Amino acid sequence: MRQSLSAGLTASAALLVLAACTSDSPTAANQLTVDAPMPSIVDGQFCTWPAGYWKTHNQSGTVAQEADPTWQLVQPDAENSIFFLAGDTWVAVLETPAGGNAYYILAQQYIAAYLNSNNVNAEPVTPPEVEAALVAAQTLFEAYTPAATDALRGNDPLRAQFVQLAGVLGAYNEGELGPLRCDAEQP
Repeated sequence: MRQSLSAGLTASAALLVLAACTSDSPTAANQLTVDAPMPSIVDGQFCTWPAGYWKTHNQSGTVAQEADPTWQLVQPDAENSIFFLAGDTWVAVLETPAGGNAYYILAQQYIAAYLNSNNVNAEPVTPPEVEAALVAAQTLFEAYTPAATDALRGNDPLRAQFVQLAGVLGAYNEGELGPLRCDAEQP
């Protein structure tokens, strides 16, 4: 079952990095790499991270990034918890190429949306249609396995439901529905 964070939660940290390159052709000497979790704030407002952020900001990640503490809300073992009936961990499901399997198409957007809507780095903003899509997706994950949905083809109504929900959650994660995307260019 989804857990909500306190409405009074404020950003736990803010990170501001200013880097100036003095030449027209950047070199390794004047490039800056930061491996800390990025704040979930754009122009003073909560923002969402796409699935790729959550793939790289966890303890199990293959890329050397600091884990985002939001993963700790996934119980009992953060990103190493088993994802519903998938038989695999949350992070393994996130890293599995979807290959047209509606289960993984939805699961990857669900994981990002779940973490975005419970983000401990800021006060999350989750539109009602996203909350409804999260609940509907959870119901599907409690009833179906990746193998069961892999057998669905074309315009099968169940497959269409998985894909439609993935579209709603993907729009939220990408900053097209509700808050802006965290790493989006701002006007």
